[in-house]
Amino acid sequence: MKKFLFSVCAATVLCSGAFAADVVATVNDKSITMDDVSAFLRTIPEANVDYDSLAKDVKEKVLNQIIEKQLLLDEASKEGIQNTEEYKKELERASKELTFEVWMKKQFDKISVTDEEAKKFYDANGEKFKQPELFNARHIIVKTEAEAKKILGELKSAPKDKLEDAFAVAAAKYSLDGTKTNGGKLGWFAEGRMVKEFFNAAKAMKKGEMSKAPVKTQFGYHLVYLVDQKPAGKVSFENAKEQIKQVLKVDKFKESVAAKGKALREKAKVEIKK
Repeated sequence: MKKFLFSVCAATVLCSGAFAADVVATVNDKSITMDDVSAFLRTIPEANVDYDSLAKDVKEKVLNQIIEKQLLLDEASKEGIQNTEEYKKELERASKELTFEVWMKKQFDKISVTDEEAKKFYDANGEKFKQPELFNARHIIVKTEAEAKKILGELKSAPKDKLEDAFAVAAAKYSLDGTKTNGGKLGWFAEGRMVKEFFNAAKAMKKGEMSKAPVKTQFGYHLVYLVDQKPAGKVSFENAKEQIKQVLKVDKFKESVAAKGKALREKAKVEIKK
């Protein structure tokens, strides 16, 4: 069941970013398309990547692996692997699994959850929708305090209404971590998501402010710009509704399949061999 639920979620993500069937290479007159690239990337554990976003050398490696796989597949076909008993058994097993997966997805798609059901859940589970105080920040991280102070000095000359833009440019130029590619953006975070020193610095600031001094953590020296802040409160029903409906849909699906399985079991003749 868990495997299926994961498959449904994965299929949703993959279909939403499916590649067009453009030909990217040919191997002995056989076309390799972007659909083939997509299928190959799905075989890589936990790889949820867009081919177009890969670096040029990585794209080449991926494509070369697909080409080699096609050549080996052609060789396997020449050797008559599809006529072997082992192949036929594996094909039958895979066919059964696919039949089950497709049927399960159809059952899942039949499930619906109304706004009224979602609202009832929301009202009965208020504790689940409490939201802690949230902060949205950018940062620049460097190795030494001297470097941080030098950058801070440069940024202090920026007009207040241009400070965030200047900070983003400085992050792209100086910051040592991966956030430099998006101007030091960290997104929204609550207490516990950042190291204590960094969180305390952000909490002490006002929206649109930059830290007055470098913030030292175990990772280095940070400059912080507070983009926005949200007080603690409760997530509104409108903001939570779709997530609630998805959770209830999964619950309904589990109950439905369990009931179906139980009913079929009661009617079936089952013998367990010891």
